[in-house]
Amino acid sequence: MRIIKIVFFIYLILLSTKIFSAENKGVFEGKGGADDHSFLKTSNSNFIKGSDALRIAEKLEKKNKISKANKRYNDSLKYFILAYKEVPNDPEILSFLSLVYYKIGDLIMSEIYLQEALASNPKNNLVNKRLQEVNKFIVEAKKFKN
Repeated sequence: MRIIKIVFFIYLILLSTKIFSAENKGVFEGKGGADDHSFLKTSNSNFIKGSDALRIAEKLEKKNKISKANKRYNDSLKYFILAYKEVPNDPEILSFLSLVYYKIGDLIMSEIYLQEALASNPKNNLVNKRLQEVNKFIVEAKKFKN
């Protein structure tokens, strides 16, 4: 009877490690690392803070509170740069970086980040659309200078 209890206890330990392990499938499938976007869902992430600051800046801009909006745009830029340093090739972060640079009037940096986002995900329609808009404004700005 004692041997049965020991075998049962060992079986229970092995079963619990299988159930509560990070990879339940037994073989590592290569998910994680650069493909892991779970950091975007944490309440304390720089991406979330940047998105919140950007949303507030856009609301302030609609209310014509330009100086407060510019401060929020700069805050969101700082957070998105920190998020970019954490995950450099994430197209969503790159796209938001581009958007913030666009909002503060730096079209060249906006285009650079859009090109980088496009290189990491060429089939992204939103990135393609924004890139066309930025290029249009760059062409217009060059015409205005001449």
